[in-house]
Amino acid sequence: MSLDLMDVFRKDYQMGYFHRNKKIFTLSIIIFLIFAFVGYVAYDSVDDYNLDEEYEKEIDGNIVSEDEDDFGLIVDDEVESALFEDYNIGGFIELFIHNFSIDISCIIGGLFLSIPTLFTTFINGAMFGAIFTENPILILFGVLPHGIFEIPSSLFALAGGFMLTSAELKLVKGLLSSKCTVRDKFQESVPLIKDAIISAGIVFILLFIAAFIETFITPVLMYLVI
Repeated sequence: MSLDLMDVFRKDYQMGYFHRNKKIFTLSIIIFLIFAFVGYVAYDSVDDYNLDEEYEKEIDGNIVSEDEDDFGLIVDDEVESALFEDYNIGGFIELFIHNFSIDISCIIGGLFLSIPTLFTTFINGAMFGAIFTENPILILFGVLPHGIFEIPSSLFALAGGFMLTSAELKLVKGLLSSKCTVRDKFQESVPLIKDAIISAGIVFILLFIAAFIETFITPVLMYLVI
């Protein structure tokens, strides 16, 4: 098999993407869930975050402020301004580029034995876990709408990094082994390299959608519920 990158655009090749990498995706999901659990437990157990009622209102007050209406919640001018600060094309592009650069670095980190990949995924996973200690309204309307795309993107990025690491290790084995050649191992690595490229494409699409939702939809949802 040659490194014909046009294969990544062929539907029949794309259809086998998950089957070829089922072990990698299983490992990626397990690792992400472990990191998320660590983030949840660590954030929930730190005494410094047991805020008193006054300070807790200030933290949640970044989203809501208290008043004497039926629900005790109104949107103040500062909160409204913060919600819609990046409600424009420039904010959308900036957010997309920021998120995409992080996930694409996870994939490229696979060339360095996935050490940078795991580090970045730990941060993403731990932050995701910590979010679930927050206000349910914040989770439901402020995180999940775009999070349902960002979280899978992190998984695809982690898997893509593992694919490059696996390909790299195969090549190293070809260099060191007397039973096989580098050429043999390169042929085995070709599908992994192509699938890492497919992973990058999927990450691009998911984060494009996530950035659009976070920029133009999430602020509106938060404005309506608070």
